[in-house]
Amino acid sequence: MRLERLGVPVYDLGSVRSLWEVRARKHKQRQKKEKERTETSALAKISQLPDFMFLFSQLTTLQLPRNALTELPPEIDVSLLSVFQLSRLKKLVHLDLAENRFPTVPICVLRMNSLQALDLSHNMLTDLPEDMDRYTHTHTHTHTNTV
Repeated sequence: MRLERLGVPVYDLGSVRSLWEVRARKHKQRQKKEKERTETSALAKISQLPDFMFLFSQLTTLQLPRNALTELPPEIDVSLLSVFQLSRLKKLVHLDLAENRFPTVPICVLRMNSLQALDLSHNMLTDLPEDMDRYTHTHTHTHTNTV
């Protein structure tokens, strides 16, 4: 039984498929261009955080992925001068330090009691601090490290 005899229209789906393939190819090209643009961006990757970060005391999320960070400023009090420390951000809930160059977990991160999510994936971590296991309230990502 042939479809033409029943009056059912027959469509060539090959043209729809070729249109779809063209759109998919263009989408991949746009993604590739965007990736190249962000990798060769005129904006320099930061290698250290500014000292004024502690002024953002209400900050709940701090995302610093894909930079050149190797350490976070330690807690230093010299007279009235105090260098920025991340642990001053008492309301910080989510900290993303993925794809940086941290060799160890920053000490100030361990002092953040409100922290619920910590992403240290794709860094250069070789070990975790001994007291890291007491932070059960924090969801920690450490994959793609040499830990």
